Formats: sequence, structure tokens, C-alpha cells
Amino acid sequence: MFGVAARCLVTRLKADEDLETALERLGEVFDGFYTQVLTTKDGMAVVRDPVSCRPAVVAESDDRVAMASGSRALACPPGIENARVFEPGRGCTWRARAPTTPERTRT
Repeated sequence: MFGVAARCLVTRLKADEDLETALERLGEVFDGFYTQVLTTKDGMAVVRDPVSCRPAVVAESDDRVAMASGSRALACPPGIENARVFEPGRGCTWRARAPTTPERTRT
């Protein structure tokens, strides 16, 4: 399904639709249960179907974002005790912006 979602998003973006609107409108195209995660250099987005049958949990702190299909997977990442842990709502598009920190260099 990811390939279909990606093609749908690319088509909408080429039609000058902004990313957030394109993500929200996936529900008009898709039928069934899904959770889509999109990451870019600028951030991350999670889109859920209107029933939200597929599990999705997000942990967000000032400098990190993590997403998993269950809270157990987010039990011990560094800094989790300071994160806001939540389940995005039904049919929800949730988006996080990348933290504004100096670029990291690879070693």
C-alpha cells in the first residue's frame, strides 16, 4: 500500500497541494485500515484511517520523535521519561517538525 500512498501524495503535491492537505485527503482515496508514516528532512507525519483500527503510538520530546505500532516498543528509548507519549486520533494527521539543532556530521 505504501507505493499507492506515495504515488497519491506525489500527484497531489505536483498539483500544488501542500503536504498537510495532501496527507489529510488520503482518507478520500483509501478504504480500509491503515497507518501511514512519512518522513522528510523537515519532519515526520502520521496519518491514520478514520476508524484508527491499526495501532500507532507517538513519543515526542523537544529533540526527538519516535513512532511505533505499540507502546511497549517505546518503553526504553533514551529520554522517554521526558517525552509526551500519545496515540494520534481517528482519521488524524499528526505532524512534527524537525528540531532546529546544528547539523550533525557523520563519522
